[in-house]
Amino acid sequence: QIYALQFIQSPSYPNVDIMLTSAHDSVYLWTIESNDEESSSESPNTMMPRKFLSFLSIQFSHLDDVTQTYQFGGPRNPENELYVFDASYNESNDLLAAALSDGTCRVLSLAPSNDDEDENTQREQCVL
Repeated sequence: QIYALQFIQSPSYPNVDIMLTSAHDSVYLWTIESNDEESSSESPNTMMPRKFLSFLSIQFSHLDDVTQTYQFGGPRNPENELYVFDASYNESNDLLAAALSDGTCRVLSLAPSNDDEDENTQREQCVL
C-alpha cells in the first residue's frame, strides 16, 4: 500500500525530477527520466515513455525498546510493525517529514552530506 505520493524538486538535486512515495516503513525517492532516443522519432502529441529509477530510500525503525514492546494498532498490528502513514516534502528548506504509526513525526533533510556516496547512509532525523 502506498500512503504518500508527491512530485518534488529539491534544491539539493537541481535538474533532477523526483517522485516521492511511501510504503510500509520507508520513504522512496525515484528519478524520472524520459527516453530521449524514442522521443526524437515520435510525434509531438505522443506521450514519451518515462523511466522511474530508484534514487534514495529511507527506512524508519522503532526509536527505543519502549516503542518496540508497546503494540501500536492493537490486535490489528500483532507484529508491531512500523508504518509511514503520510510523508511530505518542503522545497523551501529541503526537509522531508513523515508521520509514523508509532505516533511520531520524523523530519530529515534531503541535503546531501559528505557520507552520501552510499545510498544506505543513515540520515539524521528530528523526532516530534
